Amino acid sequence: MSSLFFLIIDIKRESFSYIRKEKSKGIIKVFLN
Repeated sequence: MSSLFFLIIDIKRESFSYIRKEKSKGIIKVFLN
């Protein structure tokens, strides 16, 4: 049960860092244009 909980937290953290990475890529594109 607790391992599933930690797995969900890990997935959320991964998706959050992915979204942040994509956002920073977009910001870089805006600055380059």
